[in-house]
Amino acid sequence: MAGGEGSRLRPLTCNRPKPMVPVLDRPVMEYAVGLLRDHGISEIGVTLQYLPEAIMDYFGDGTRWGVKLHYFIETEPLGTAGSVKNCGQFLDQPFVVISGDALTDLALTQVIAFHEERMSQATLVLKSEPCPLEYGVVMTDPYGKVTRFLEKPGWGEVFSDTVNTGIYVLDPVVLDLVPSNRMFDFSKDLFPQLLAKGVPMYGHVMDGYWCDIGNHEQYRQAQEDFLAGRVKLAVPAEEIRPGVFVSPLAQIHPEAQLQGPVFIGEEVRLEPGVKIGPGTVIGRGSQVAKGASVKRSVLWERVELGCFSQIRGAVLGNGAWLGNNVDVFEGAVIGERVRLGDRGHIRPGIKVWPQKDLEDGTTLTTSLIWGAKASRSLFGPAGVNGEINRELTPEFLTRLGAAFASCLPVGGQVALATDGHPATGAVKQSLSAGLGSAGIHPLNYGVLPAGALRYGIRRHQARGGLLIRTASHSSDRLTIEFFDHEGLHIPRGFERKVEGTFAREDVRRVKWPELGRETTGGDGLNPYLSWLVQGTQEALVNLTHRDPGWPGDWQKPQPLVVLGMAGKLPVNPAKILLERFGLRVQELAVKAPTGVWQQDQEAWRGALTSQVGEHRADFGVLVDGTGEHLVLADSQGQIVEGDRLLAFLLALLFQFQLAVTVPVPINTSEMLEALATRYGGRVFRTGTGLRARTERVEGSELARFFQVDALAALTLVAFAAVQWTESLDGLLNDIPVPYLHRRRVAVPWEARGKVMRGLMAGSDPDRLELVDGVKLRHEEGWVLVLPDGREPVCRVYGEAVTLEVAESLTEFYDQRVKRLAGVTETNLGEKSRSF
Repeated sequence: MAGGEGSRLRPLTCNRPKPMVPVLDRPVMEYAVGLLRDHGISEIGVTLQYLPEAIMDYFGDGTRWGVKLHYFIETEPLGTAGSVKNCGQFLDQPFVVISGDALTDLALTQVIAFHEERMSQATLVLKSEPCPLEYGVVMTDPYGKVTRFLEKPGWGEVFSDTVNTGIYVLDPVVLDLVPSNRMFDFSKDLFPQLLAKGVPMYGHVMDGYWCDIGNHEQYRQAQEDFLAGRVKLAVPAEEIRPGVFVSPLAQIHPEAQLQGPVFIGEEVRLEPGVKIGPGTVIGRGSQVAKGASVKRSVLWERVELGCFSQIRGAVLGNGAWLGNNVDVFEGAVIGERVRLGDRGHIRPGIKVWPQKDLEDGTTLTTSLIWGAKASRSLFGPAGVNGEINRELTPEFLTRLGAAFASCLPVGGQVALATDGHPATGAVKQSLSAGLGSAGIHPLNYGVLPAGALRYGIRRHQARGGLLIRTASHSSDRLTIEFFDHEGLHIPRGFERKVEGTFAREDVRRVKWPELGRETTGGDGLNPYLSWLVQGTQEALVNLTHRDPGWPGDWQKPQPLVVLGMAGKLPVNPAKILLERFGLRVQELAVKAPTGVWQQDQEAWRGALTSQVGEHRADFGVLVDGTGEHLVLADSQGQIVEGDRLLAFLLALLFQFQLAVTVPVPINTSEMLEALATRYGGRVFRTGTGLRARTERVEGSELARFFQVDALAALTLVAFAAVQWTESLDGLLNDIPVPYLHRRRVAVPWEARGKVMRGLMAGSDPDRLELVDGVKLRHEEGWVLVLPDGREPVCRVYGEAVTLEVAESLTEFYDQRVKRLAGVTETNLGEKSRSF
């Protein structure tokens, strides 16, 4: 499989296909060809698409390597399975599929024998991978039979650490399911079909080395692994002393210092005083002038490095020319035929596209093509988070806006709003500039709660939206939330698309007539509040229909509410909403110490509890600054939140007949099922992400958004307070208190897949749930182990018939997780704690 363009390796792959990227001075595909030959496979089909001539010119018919090569060129992308199908009659017997751009020494003979022994029609080569997020995870039973696929999962879906290497042994018959001449993938399309049809399909976990060279750091690390002996293939050079590999015709001055492991290619010239440090590869024909120093770096062919220059952890493409006293730092990538004058400085992580000419004294702090630094993962659980003007710089934000816009059709609108934090205006301007540069029209709503922005997106039929708000845990950080055209958080697949565009710096640049033009969204608050109130009219009709005499002559006293709303919105939307329902509102008097919602929660709750009592209010409410989180208090000032609040809101929805079916997160109490049944509704379990709570709802718009929009939830409470014959206290008394306990366990990133696989090993499949994380059922309750997407921790949730039993369950799994991870509190540096 040699059709990849290697977009994540740009600028190294701007002028060559990924299989031609050199590893120890040889195209990486050359090692795959040699591996096939060494395991008795001499007839090799090569699928090509991106710059095919580069591969055909180098490898020819394969005679030089003792094999016969057949080339199959795609005129348009066909996907992994589609490109193999395109090989036609070449595949007339069981065959091996292997990537031409991965480095591996796996024993192919062994997996072929396994395939034959199991009478398998499709066998997948699997490897244990400490951090499996960027790969397809494959689950098998004890005999190796494939039971489940997860393509590039989130941490909550990492149920195993065995990943798909993209190496397969297949019988030709499986290609009958692959349609001709259209996009069709092995992992996404063919293998799930085989699984569904019960076709014999196995996974074989193998030892040995495998690296798909997916990014610049993996590329550099693969060469260091090769030199260190972790790849069991022959290094194409003579080992003149331990760890020092030198090719013929290299000229190394006696005063040059080489500290292995290093690789010196053919006709390389090293002058006096040169220092070549561990993990370095110097490609054919390169020259390093006196006093220069290179460590942990890869220099391609014909690179010239001037006197007393320093290269650290970087990659330099063919023909790069760097002057004297140049510094290039960790993670930098210099494209082919770039010229950097004397005293130039390339900061960490910077990329320079090919054939750029930089003058003497240039200091490059951003990538030359456009934008700032590259990043593998931009998105956290709620969007993009960063420190103001350190991580969220104007350059970064402009590029982020352009990356998001590049994933949307030209000419559409994206709505923007902020929570009023003083820094959000400047952030919004930078994002707007990026949106406009890629042909998207910014629709500026100013300062709005999140729910109003969601509604504005739908009302104006915008393509998406961005909310810039204070991070929940620090006023020095901001979070940027991304919404789709329905006002929902964008799905993980779309996040990856934005991340890929951002990392490749491959944003769209439109001509000036198509540049985006900013407009204002007008009044975004009042239409939203009117929509919320209108949403209760259906409930009013339902109540009247259920009881034609309702409410008769009954008059409910006007309830009094104590209300606290955090943040810096110019008006209090929660107060306006409550007053529209005819409630009396007493605003909460509280001095928040930090102005940050998460840090000030204790002060907010304490004030709410006391002031509900002081004012003899019917209930109390807290809303965060963006209108996304709600806390309730009953008439006694008792706080109602979390699972009990969710149960209360569900009871209202079902009693008002505003919903039939509602998703609830997998980590919430199982009393919700019984409660839904009691009130004639149904709940089903979904992931813990924000988007998952708004999908597949059978019911009204209020039912769709009440879990992510505090003002939508407050609408239900306000309607019940004025229309329901029973008091809110009476309704709350019908909601049981769940016995839930939660713990936070520090687990290194690289141990998570092993932990999840270990939890499932030996467990009864009938007692397992794999919606998000691993949920295990016991006679006395259940436990959920859920890896955190932002921190190196796992969260352990437990529910049982008593709180004591729930605590003992979470304590047991706390210790089990630590054993599986092979860590202790001492070597991890952090103790487990309840939360």
